[in-house]
Amino acid sequence: VFPNGFIAELPKFETAQLQIVHNSPSPTVDIWINGQKSLEAVTFRSATPFLEAPAGIPLQIGVAPSPSTDPSEIIASFDVTLEDGGTYIAIANGVVGDPNTPFNLEIIEDARLEAEDPANVDLVVFHGSPNAPTVDVLANGATPPLVDDLSFAQNSGYISVPAGSYDLNITPADDNSNILLTYLADVSSLAGGAGLVFASGYLGDTPGFGLWVALPDGTVFPLPVVSGTNNQALDAEVSVFPNPVSEWLSVSTTLDESSDFMRYNLFDATGRMVRTFERTGTGTIYNERFEVGELDNGYYILQVQNDKNEVSSYPVLIQK
Repeated sequence: VFPNGFIAELPKFETAQLQIVHNSPSPTVDIWINGQKSLEAVTFRSATPFLEAPAGIPLQIGVAPSPSTDPSEIIASFDVTLEDGGTYIAIANGVVGDPNTPFNLEIIEDARLEAEDPANVDLVVFHGSPNAPTVDVLANGATPPLVDDLSFAQNSGYISVPAGSYDLNITPADDNSNILLTYLADVSSLAGGAGLVFASGYLGDTPGFGLWVALPDGTVFPLPVVSGTNNQALDAEVSVFPNPVSEWLSVSTTLDESSDFMRYNLFDATGRMVRTFERTGTGTIYNERFEVGELDNGYYILQVQNDKNEVSSYPVLIQK
């Protein structure tokens, strides 16, 4: 209300919630929105938390190799208009210059920041591997598939599952007897939460294929491989504790058959090996401790392997 009695209505500032995931096997990038640099140095297989973004107006989202200083360096741009109050996941996906799997910004609408049932975990699965076939995903080997006939750049829609631990079998579509890879998805600590599970990388090439999880707060971590076509799962009882760990990680392994050695490899979230240790001597029981206090906080994968090249992997959270 102005002194002269004139009354003006203030316009409503419309906003939406937007998470950006970088899943294109390409260099680190900067994100430009309407000619302004909004995010710097976004790395492959990383995600932002859900951010407040303008809604109700056209947005031009540009991607430029990092570091960039001017909009002229943008190599791809996409026009997006978000709805007021909406929630979205935008996945930078595909390969620049490849007409078969072109670089694109894939949008998942009605994204969830939490589960609809507080006892469950709500997950959406996205196929982002450029050379992987159309696949099914089975939970603990059960049929019908949890995810059916998912092709490149498609998403499954949200799936609500009880918080727990699952073996996810990846098979060719409609050939569920042919298990290509099995991943351990331990979501027992995520009750009431939600997340994106995305296939990333190449089968048989680099960067290698994997399943990764992006949480609403921007945390991204890989799911450990239980078994694949090139190795068998380790036939053993393995205990990894404490988990989360701050200083010393203990690993207790009881094998059904003796092994001449046990090898332990610890990988960070980028797939880089940060610790390796081998214990020689024939036996069926191995108890080891590893110092991890100098490593950064975050999710890691511990790989345990015997002399027959049987391998199992386990998630480890370092939290100090």
